[in-house]
Amino acid sequence: MRAPARMGHVVASLLAAFFLVAGLCGAMCEVAVAVCVENCDPCLSQCKCHHTCEHSLLDSRTSHRLGSYRLLIVDEPDGGVVRQIVEISGLSLDLADGPRAHAAPDFERFAEGVIETNGLLLQSRARKWEPGMTQVIGESVVVPFQSGSSEASLTFLFDRRGNLIEIDEVRPGSGFTGLPR
Repeated sequence: MRAPARMGHVVASLLAAFFLVAGLCGAMCEVAVAVCVENCDPCLSQCKCHHTCEHSLLDSRTSHRLGSYRLLIVDEPDGGVVRQIVEISGLSLDLADGPRAHAAPDFERFAEGVIETNGLLLQSRARKWEPGMTQVIGESVVVPFQSGSSEASLTFLFDRRGNLIEIDEVRPGSGFTGLPR
C-alpha cells in the first residue's frame, strides 16, 4: 500500500512543479514543429525546404542522355528537313557539373557530350559536327555546330542557368543557300 501512495505523491509533486513553472512564465508554453514538405531536388533547382545537394553528380552518360523530349520533323520546300527536339527535361549543366556559374566553353563541352551520348539521334555516320562560336542572347545561350562539309547545322539552345531547352538540326535540300532564315 505504501507504493501507490508514494507514486501518487510523486505525480502530484510533478504536476505542482509544472503549474508553478507555467505560472511564473505567465502562460502555458506551446511547442510548434514546422514541417516543410516539397517535391524539389536542390541539385536541379532552388528549393524552399532543402538547400543541400545530397546525391553526387551523375556519370557523364546519364547526365547527357536525352530521356524525355518531343521530336518534330518539318520538310522544307527546297527538299531539306528541319528536326527539332523540344520539351527536353532533365538535362542541365548543373546536373552534369554541379551548381555554379557556367562559361561559354562549359556550354560547348556539354553540347558535345550530348551529341556523343545520343549518337543515334544526333549524329549520322557520314557527319562530324564542328562547334561554332557560342553566343549569349539575352537570357539564352546558343551553341551552333556545322557538319564538316558545312551543309548541315545543329544548334543547341540553353537558358542562362544551363538547362537544355531545344536542339535544332537543319539538313539542307538541293536548294540550300547556307543562309539562316
